[in-house]
Amino acid sequence: MGEQKIEGILVVNKEARWTSHDVVSKLRNILKIRKIGHTGTLDPLATGVLVTLLGRATKIVQFLQEQEKEYIAQVCLGISTDTFDAQGQLREEREVPRFEVADIEKVCRSFEGEIEQSPPPFSAIKISGKRSYQLARAGRSVPLKPRRVIISQIELLGWKSPILRLRVVCSKGTYIRALAEDIGQKLGCGGHLLSLRRIRSGEFSIAQALTINQVLAFHKKGILHREIVSIDQALQHLPEISLPPKEVSSFKHGARLKLPITSDNLLRMISQSVRPQQNRVRVKDGTTGHLVGIGGFDPLTEKLCPLRVFA
Repeated sequence: MGEQKIEGILVVNKEARWTSHDVVSKLRNILKIRKIGHTGTLDPLATGVLVTLLGRATKIVQFLQEQEKEYIAQVCLGISTDTFDAQGQLREEREVPRFEVADIEKVCRSFEGEIEQSPPPFSAIKISGKRSYQLARAGRSVPLKPRRVIISQIELLGWKSPILRLRVVCSKGTYIRALAEDIGQKLGCGGHLLSLRRIRSGEFSIAQALTINQVLAFHKKGILHREIVSIDQALQHLPEISLPPKEVSSFKHGARLKLPITSDNLLRMISQSVRPQQNRVRVKDGTTGHLVGIGGFDPLTEKLCPLRVFA
């Protein structure tokens, strides 16, 4: 199968000890295409949903990676590490008190909502051209600027000392390692992330994720296309606008289009509750129904501008 015939979104179930780049490399070897990306890195320790983008689908990475993520995490209390997870070096060990479930739930709930989170020292964030983890390994770790993230929900799934089992729903950019560290510190005994499994990324869930071995087997049988989600399907969370042929051509050439506020397109957008801060829409050819690109709509000026165009 040639490169042009393979495009869309493939949800991979990442194995432990693999990097996200390892997954991309394996897909390139199997599918014989070079243009492959993903919507959010998973640490080698983590498993689960890695949303990969094949061919032209790499153009929509920013519109998918912004969606919320869902994880199942195990946190080991009483032991703090320099990386905030099980792969790090011991930093401190403390006795774990006999917590009641209600006490742990109260601490977990205190992290829900929009919070300031300090990234782990061992992260890929760049400081003066150097990765933070490179500086940390050299013993020159620099405090990283806190980031605003949203933790929609933390649910305590289980507690058997010293292990907490949590379900976390959060925004892009949230470090579950840092959350484990912060929960441990707030409980007064420290802690680190023991294991992590991403079970959802946006609309994509673990139920539809394939292992690399399954990808290989399906590809050999010629049925992998059944598992690939089209670009249009992957953008179903964005409302849709249809344009007549003349405006389709203008949109493809970068023109900002004036759309009448009374048009059926905009009424449909309003009914689909477009969030004002985003106003992103799928732009389709009203004649063929094909996806033309992604546009940004400004309700104040009633103009649609191209953000991504598909040839």
